[in-house]
Amino acid sequence: MNKVLGLVFCLVSVMTIVGCQKDYSVENNQTLIVIPPITTPATGSLQDESGDCYAITVNGVYTQDSALGSQNSITVIVNFTKTGGYKLHTDTVNGIWFSMDSTVTYNTGIKKITLKGNGTPTKSGTSYFNVFYLNSFCSFSVLTNRLSRSEKDYFPMSLDSHWTYDTVLKASPKDTVRYTVTKNTQLVNGLPYTLFSSSKKSDTRYYYKDYKGHYYEYTDIFSGFSIPRFEFLFLDETKNVGESWQTKTYNGTFQGAPVSVSITTTVMEKNVSYTLSNNQTLDNVIHLKQTVTFILSGQDQSGAILPNDVYYAKKIGLVSYASPSVDIYRIGRNWVVQ
Repeated sequence: MNKVLGLVFCLVSVMTIVGCQKDYSVENNQTLIVIPPITTPATGSLQDESGDCYAITVNGVYTQDSALGSQNSITVIVNFTKTGGYKLHTDTVNGIWFSMDSTVTYNTGIKKITLKGNGTPTKSGTSYFNVFYLNSFCSFSVLTNRLSRSEKDYFPMSLDSHWTYDTVLKASPKDTVRYTVTKNTQLVNGLPYTLFSSSKKSDTRYYYKDYKGHYYEYTDIFSGFSIPRFEFLFLDETKNVGESWQTKTYNGTFQGAPVSVSITTTVMEKNVSYTLSNNQTLDNVIHLKQTVTFILSGQDQSGAILPNDVYYAKKIGLVSYASPSVDIYRIGRNWVVQ
């Protein structure tokens, strides 16, 4: 019985990659049994039998001077011909590289493998990489977006750019608020959100864009309902006039009662002119309407909340925001986009 237990202990130890030895009784003429963990290297290739590289997928968005996050990776394919340990890596180009920890494959054949991105790209443009495994290597490219004076979209985020707005809050006398792009970022679900500081200390904002027409805010707009910050797609310039998108529904409380809220944003106009209160006319403006769905204690109260009207100008950013239900009106006074 003790011999059986000893053998079981050895097998369990091997499974946890811990070697185990047991010297059995000499009287029974049993020899030493050692079952080592897998330490031999695997064999395989990044190429098929014809010598062509398998497809390499580049994941995530890459932006100049923005550190890579968890969304930045590549997916490669290896055809393993022998099981064992393996590790893949790329070269370093433009301040970034892709790598993985050593691991083991217990099966031969085709396998997809993810290599995590590291570093910070220093320049915009296309960079060319090689990924290496044993005697095989394959090439791929990464496009890094520009974050500089040449930003010409609907929400510039170049460092030290700033915007000043005339603001009326809940029928108070007109005030001003200024937002400035800082170098500080906060990772949200692996994405680097840029901090916009405010002349009003309690009004800082976090923004991110993918340089493909999608603009996000990490917003606390529903904090009054005990709903924490969430990622809000506030502008999608790929949508046509009349098209909409909606946030998911968030649940919270209001004065002790359960609340469910969401926002539907609709493109009302595109590429139109808009005149500010100082009679300055801007071109290439997108007009959005934000409609709030508000369910209080199971009753739809959405009709009591008037839609918000929001305007974004190309190369400038937000130029007008009107939220009549909470008496917040904000009009661009001046701005400096670096």
